[in-house]
Amino acid sequence: MNKPFPHESASKHVTGEAVYVDDILVNEQLLVGRVVYSPHAHAKIKSLDLSEAKKVPGVRAVLCHKDIPGHNQMGPVVKDEVCLAIDEVVCVGQAMFLIAAETEEQCLQAEKLIKVEYELLESILTLEKAMEKQSLMGPPRTIARGNVEAALGSAPHRMTGELRTGAQEHWYLESQVCLCIPGEEKEINVFSSTNTLLKHRR
Repeated sequence: MNKPFPHESASKHVTGEAVYVDDILVNEQLLVGRVVYSPHAHAKIKSLDLSEAKKVPGVRAVLCHKDIPGHNQMGPVVKDEVCLAIDEVVCVGQAMFLIAAETEEQCLQAEKLIKVEYELLESILTLEKAMEKQSLMGPPRTIARGNVEAALGSAPHRMTGELRTGAQEHWYLESQVCLCIPGEEKEINVFSSTNTLLKHRR
């Protein structure tokens, strides 16, 4: 007899016992962080000026890709996704700059003072346009076993058509959030709403 198995954390979620990042108590050591995103689907970054944003009282840092000491890359399999945009942006909402300040209001004020000059480029906004332009997300990959044509030819039923779906890969109960707490020496404890387990010590 089949027996359903509840998710291991389901009871904590429905009772409110689960601790989300926003539930963790913080102290005066911490700053507020804000990501500044691209407003364009595709554009060349001709110039940028962060000087005025850095002068806002309470702002501790305004960072761009040049400030990343390691690899400016976060593609887990295919290395095709930079952490912060370099010479161009390739989608609306691409991360460009990071702001750290004492309050969220100071972050917002600094964001308004960031100056970026763009050169708008052609945007691909539909699947049909991407197919027409041969704009691929990565190199083609094929997983095959057996004689596909022979199997389809002898199949009792075959379907052809088109499927469109607005589904997404994940639907988190928790919104996107990250909390970084300084530890001993050069350690830092990172709490992030991600399904990937990361452990890094500098």
